[in-house]
Amino acid sequence: MRRILIITWSMIPYTDNWGSCQRMFYLADMIQQKKGLVDIVCAYEGVKNSSCKKEENVYAFDVKGNRIEMNYNSPKTDVYKNFKKIKNSKIGIVILTIAKIVNVFLNDSNEYRGLKVYVWSKKNYKNIKNLVQKNHYDTIVISGPPHALFLIGKKLKTKNTTVIFDYRDPWNTWRRNSPISEMIEKKVLRNADTIVCTNSNMKNSLMKRMGVNERKIYVVGNGYSKLRWKNVWKKKINKTREKFIISYIGSINLDNYASFRNCDSIERAYEVFRDRHSNVELEFVGVNDYNDKLKKEYRKRGIRIRGKVSVEESLEIMMGSDVLMLMHTVDDGSGKYIISAKLYDYIASGKPVIGIGHSYDLHKEIIEKNGIGIFCENDSEQIVDAFESMYQRWISGEESFKKLEKENFSREFQNEIYADILKVGIENA
Repeated sequence: MRRILIITWSMIPYTDNWGSCQRMFYLADMIQQKKGLVDIVCAYEGVKNSSCKKEENVYAFDVKGNRIEMNYNSPKTDVYKNFKKIKNSKIGIVILTIAKIVNVFLNDSNEYRGLKVYVWSKKNYKNIKNLVQKNHYDTIVISGPPHALFLIGKKLKTKNTTVIFDYRDPWNTWRRNSPISEMIEKKVLRNADTIVCTNSNMKNSLMKRMGVNERKIYVVGNGYSKLRWKNVWKKKINKTREKFIISYIGSINLDNYASFRNCDSIERAYEVFRDRHSNVELEFVGVNDYNDKLKKEYRKRGIRIRGKVSVEESLEIMMGSDVLMLMHTVDDGSGKYIISAKLYDYIASGKPVIGIGHSYDLHKEIIEKNGIGIFCENDSEQIVDAFESMYQRWISGEESFKKLEKENFSREFQNEIYADILKVGIENA
């Protein structure tokens, strides 16, 4: 029986960031289904998802090195409440200065997180090492970002334990502003027995720029969960044809603080589009800065917004939409290496997709190659044209694009590749 340890920054129920933990969440499920034993080590980010229970042994440690036990009856908490208070104080400025210095070496997309992960790793190395010595794991999977977690890989490696670095997103491949961090990444990668990444572009970049041997790097994509979609498909949600609904479903800040999903061009395009047609609606679901005032403001412009919803509800909203919108608007080259997890759920829904981004984006390649929708640049005129094209298809009753064989895009299909890498299920076959 294979024993696997997963080290990842975020894992429910100790976080409300479902997007960053679902890859390892489903991997742990697969290991259990194949009769392997799996433990998960994660950071304590506050009890924000206490309604969701995990069967695996999840060891959550705070930044002080304490293990936090889950109390499912406890209220939602904000472990960084005090941090938010001091952020703009004198001590906050000192912390930011330290974070900037540390980030020269770590090149994290969030300077504060880079410092936090570095301190957390130092404080919890002994906790993780004790787990490794006690449970004699066959394999340790370390998932990043945050990629600073990879730094503990060398210390955990033994002759009987293999170490896998799992790249959900690139590290220095596209944020090429820290030569020191790039040197550190190259050095750290030598400590991994195996490297797993989510797409071929990332694989090729790691081989070319980081000198990774092709024999030790694999591609295991993300995907939609057939298990979660099964109940939604059974419901056969029938949407009325009174309105043409375009939906974006996923984490987003409408204040556009997160520039990789900037809505300015989309909102301008929708204003023009709505002037042409009265029976249309744009919807954003998963708005992080949602409040009643913002809701009323957007409603006046014919845009519906919602805060965070459950995974199942988000899938049902997809099925109740006419077109699903995907965006990665930042022009920093990251689109070459990133595939949004929501694209796989969009594919599972069978609904046509409008992708908004840049010509080099992997989203463009997937949407156009598989014939599931339209891709356009982050330009209001092009977006209006995309909206109009989809609307005319809807009016004519020609809503669907190419009927796609979905199986290859499922999480279950992709995790069978991971099972071979981890060698789980082999002894039980």
